Amino acid sequence: MLSEPDENKLEINILSKIYFLGYIENRNEKLEIIDDMISKVERIWGELSGYYGSLILMKQREEDKELVKYSIKTLDYGIMSHKAGLEWFKI
Repeated sequence: MLSEPDENKLEINILSKIYFLGYIENRNEKLEIIDDMISKVERIWGELSGYYGSLILMKQREEDKELVKYSIKTLDYGIMSHKAGLEWFKI
């Protein structure tokens, strides 16, 4: 539960930790685990959001438009997914 989640499988790791969170008796440990999960999602969401500007710049070049169109779609999905995860934690 306290191990670092694999960032490539962050959503799966977070859901697994939440599923088993009920087995942690110490409230402070639970809060520490939750805070860690939230900070990981926030950090990756911030990194993904930072890439957006550079892709928009690439999209302005004619030779990159087709390639960048799909890159932006993939990035949008990642950003929305992480944002939804952060909003879910606030409920």
